[in-house]
Amino acid sequence: MKKSKTHIKVVESAKTLFWKFGIKKVTVEDICEEAGISKMTFYRNFSNKQELAKIVIQNLIEEGLSSYNTIMNQDISFAEKMGKMVHLKHEQSQNISEEFIKDIYKTDESDLRDYLEDHKEKSLKRFYNDLQEAQQTGEIRKDIKIGFIMQMLDFFNQKMMDEAFLSQYENVHDAVMEITNFFMYGLFPPDDKAK
Repeated sequence: MKKSKTHIKVVESAKTLFWKFGIKKVTVEDICEEAGISKMTFYRNFSNKQELAKIVIQNLIEEGLSSYNTIMNQDISFAEKMGKMVHLKHEQSQNISEEFIKDIYKTDESDLRDYLEDHKEKSLKRFYNDLQEAQQTGEIRKDIKIGFIMQMLDFFNQKMMDEAFLSQYENVHDAVMEITNFFMYGLFPPDDKAK
């Protein structure tokens, strides 16, 4: 079903505000002001802020997955694909707030939590398979266990909730990029560099 211009505008406005301030701190009034609509118009399109937050997060995840698939389906080396993934991560994490990260990782909404867990499971399985394929073709080290890589990825994801870790960085984007660069560029043989 095609979404109305108002629906799209509200989703984009909510995304902007959630990204900057987190989901919990943003009110329906804030979203209405950002979108230039009345509360009545908001409630004609969405039952509540949680429904809107789920839509925003689903859109972000679907965009990320689509970008990942586009990169992984290119006829380039795995190192180049990972280089493009680092660039994508850089673009996607610009100006992201610590509050948004916390609200996502610590959500109380069971529907949203289930959706995030389901997406995480599918994404990790896809990445695991891509790593296996790259290892079989010699594009990443053959002596490293894929299970170890996945455990380290999980460890790094947990760091995004670690106050002591995050306090070392000026903003969340810098922390995301530090983890991403460390994780990605540790996978390749010494003579292979992502472009």
